[in-house]
Amino acid sequence: VTIENFGTIEVGQTNDARAILLFDDNSRVVGGSLTIGNYGTLDVEFSGTSTGEPDATLDGVSVNDNSFESGIEIGATTTATLLLEDDTTVHGGTMSIGSGGTLDIEAGLHGQGATLDGVNVSNSGNIEVDAVFAPSTTLTLDDYASIAGGAMTVGPSGIVDIVTGSAGSGHGATLDGVTVTSNGNIDVDPTALGAVLTLDDGTSISGGTLTIGSAGTLE
Repeated sequence: VTIENFGTIEVGQTNDARAILLFDDNSRVVGGSLTIGNYGTLDVEFSGTSTGEPDATLDGVSVNDNSFESGIEIGATTTATLLLEDDTTVHGGTMSIGSGGTLDIEAGLHGQGATLDGVNVSNSGNIEVDAVFAPSTTLTLDDYASIAGGAMTVGPSGIVDIVTGSAGSGHGATLDGVTVTSNGNIDVDPTALGAVLTLDDGTSISGGTLTIGSAGTLE
């Protein structure tokens, strides 16, 4: 199903019973807002019927994740892909990528990619930035965004930007035990506002270009 969204989709927003919104079979939300309440979860799974497309797509959507649990789950029980494109932004909360899960970041027709703004990602799968090679695609990480575990693949036209966000100078993002294979660019503080990229727990970056801006810090 494709949802042309000019308003707000709410999941688990109004009561304390857990609510799950399941997306599969190339479900697509275009525009608007998606609010995940304290007891809500957006679950992306493979239905068992191959469509040749991502199992779910958020296209130019503003996601506000207030869940107490996993606000967004990708491939918790199956091999599934969630595509974020056209400047989709996820604000806060937690994202869990299963061992068969993929988070795919692409430019789309009307935007540069996607932003994870203060999101805590538990990754047992793969995060792909620019898997389809063109046009240039940017994943922005800011406001204490963190990715723990798993793999990240940055394609030849892919960019990972680390910026401060609203937290201001001295903040940015953390890669914790992530294996990064890059054929593109990782830019720390491209806006010269004092962003910090923290690498810990054996994070490795292979290939590509790592650029640290004049006010940026790699630690």
